[in-house]
Amino acid sequence: MPSHETLARCPEGARRFGLYLHVPFCLSKCPYCDFVSFSPEVLDETGREALIRALEDELTVALRAFPELRGRALDTVYFGGGTPSLLEPGVLAHLLDLAHGVFRCADLEVTLECNPVTAQMDRLAAFQAAGVNRISLGVQSFDPETLRRLGRRHSAEDSREACRRVRELGFRSWGLDLIFGTPLPSEDHSVPDSQSVLNGFERDLETAITHRPPHLSVYGMTLHEGTPFHDRYGAGQLTLPDEETQRDLFLLARRRLTAAGWRHYEISNYAWPGHESRHNTLYWSGGEYLGLGVSAHSCFAGRRRANPADAAAYLDRVRKGQYPAEAETQPCERSLRGERIMLALRQVEGVAVADLDRSLGCDFRKTYSQELVRLCGNGLLQLDGERVALTEEGLLLSDSVFEEFF
Repeated sequence: MPSHETLARCPEGARRFGLYLHVPFCLSKCPYCDFVSFSPEVLDETGREALIRALEDELTVALRAFPELRGRALDTVYFGGGTPSLLEPGVLAHLLDLAHGVFRCADLEVTLECNPVTAQMDRLAAFQAAGVNRISLGVQSFDPETLRRLGRRHSAEDSREACRRVRELGFRSWGLDLIFGTPLPSEDHSVPDSQSVLNGFERDLETAITHRPPHLSVYGMTLHEGTPFHDRYGAGQLTLPDEETQRDLFLLARRRLTAAGWRHYEISNYAWPGHESRHNTLYWSGGEYLGLGVSAHSCFAGRRRANPADAAAYLDRVRKGQYPAEAETQPCERSLRGERIMLALRQVEGVAVADLDRSLGCDFRKTYSQELVRLCGNGLLQLDGERVALTEEGLLLSDSVFEEFF
């Protein structure tokens, strides 16, 4: 029986390695966002500069703590946040130069999350010159009223212009995000009219399609505890589309986008062939990654680690030359295997059973025979030859499917 460390290190994608840099600056805090980020009212320029310097310092500390990381082949770099497009292009270029000096980099995918309001032509061109070759635009919606409710600072026109500029500059790849099932104000606790919700989202999809982004992420709205939306929903000030409407919204995106030429390759993601997010695929396929920045997570050397979500605590550790991330408590073997299965099955094409056997350290069919009988019998999972995958119904009820393996 393999050890916990073996289970964490042996997936087929584990040799792939990515670098994530968390840039926690935003123009304003969106009411649905639970990521660690700070608006200018919360974090002044001095604080922002300190967190930027800490990214460089943390990399030095990480290499001292884990010298085996130096010289690893690096496949992807992802600048997330927050709004990392608020970084000055010269700062981003410096951080990429550091990565090139530490890791072996060839055919690197470098992604920058970008708020459309920051996507001026000169800034995009400077990011491209610095080494960014993939842009992810946080559009969320092309409807002005929906953007207002979501607390977004950009307009629909900003998004259209951003798409045009990114396309004109010829980035190797790019994509945009959409959110469906967004909450509506509800003073009388009524459920929004389903057809109007569907019609509105269909207009968003049609607008996105006209811009021809090689990649589209389509997320259902989640109300995270501790966010203003979650509090307002609990107080009866917001209402969500009902479950049947949420289901119809998911299927509408799947039907419309696949018909228009995008491949549904992960529960929430669509791409033209060859434009799948290599960085996110690294997560789903069991790869390893180093996360830098406040609240960033890492997975390498057989353990998961997490940086403090408190900026002061994070900065204090880095300034003292301490590697800031703490190793997460090692879960039981069943949980480790369940997580691996969950990540693999997020991919719409599923995973080869032989690959699961190797990554789990067990015979998948035998170990989970009862779960497979139940899930396949309920039409949620398909075991086709030597491959296992979610059915369309399974995609809709993926959380329930994944729970069976924990």
